[in-house]
Amino acid sequence: MLSGLKNWLLVFHGDVPSPIEVATTVFTSILSAFFLANLLYLLYLFFMRKLVCQLGSPKEGERLEAFSQIVDMGEKAIPLFVQVLETPPLLTRAWDAVEAHELAVEGLGLLRARQAIDVLCEALEHPFSSVRAKAVWALGEIGDPSVVPHLIPLLGDCEEVSDYDMVSDHAATVLEKFGEGDLVHAFKKALTGKLDEQARKILSGKYRPQVVKAFIKALNSELQSLAISAAWALGELRFVEALPVLERKARSLLSPEKVRLACREAAAKLRPFAYLPAIPSVSPEVANLPRPATVTEIPTENLPRAVSSSEVSESSIGDGLAKSDGEMR
Repeated sequence: MLSGLKNWLLVFHGDVPSPIEVATTVFTSILSAFFLANLLYLLYLFFMRKLVCQLGSPKEGERLEAFSQIVDMGEKAIPLFVQVLETPPLLTRAWDAVEAHELAVEGLGLLRARQAIDVLCEALEHPFSSVRAKAVWALGEIGDPSVVPHLIPLLGDCEEVSDYDMVSDHAATVLEKFGEGDLVHAFKKALTGKLDEQARKILSGKYRPQVVKAFIKALNSELQSLAISAAWALGELRFVEALPVLERKARSLLSPEKVRLACREAAAKLRPFAYLPAIPSVSPEVANLPRPATVTEIPTENLPRAVSSSEVSESSIGDGLAKSDGEMR
């Protein structure tokens, strides 16, 4: 085999290179390939950075063109959209973070990126309502019902997204999609001052902490009528968790007078329930008590023998005859 390789080298190169020359050639080839790969990667990063930056361009055409190119990358685009969402929501002459964040959230929704659920849940607290509404939509597109507890508080987010809808409308739509229509209906009934036993039971159920947050969001709304309705509902539902918020808002001079009055009335309803003694725990005291004995464990040797029904009848007849004889005498 070696002789054949030498003959091939002699035919095509005229001589046989030394081992050092071979090693040098191989090392140079590897180094060139490594340099070329790094150069291509740097060009790729430059291209990607340019696309990411264009998502926040003041020019709508550039934003949409960059968005289309990134989405066409498929799953490889997910880290880029996540990277955009992690940038602070700043507005400058060359960077519109709100537009960039909104496009990033939309991209994650279109790609149904389950690995980005946590990032989208964080976007539900974004300072801009358009991004929050888009995050609600994206989570609905992904279709994971585990996000329901994160969506319920937004039922009280009544900040406008456009002239036609609010964040709460988007949250209600997605929650109904996840099978929580009864909860949405009960929440809306409470805000209209119509609470029945069924609505109370639903709102005080397993999602009670999230429902309280939703009413508190509505309480902090700039819509005076909504804030008054939320205060009334918190009082009627005996949500004592909201008592500190209600008391603080009742004292705040920044709140309208009618809202302060509604908060005082709700706090007055909750205060007696807030200071009731807690139900004692069954552990560890009760857990350490001896367990009740079972029927098979109770000793029966020393118990009196059970009397049969025939013996009872004979005994009763005998006693009756004896009694009659005594009376006759």
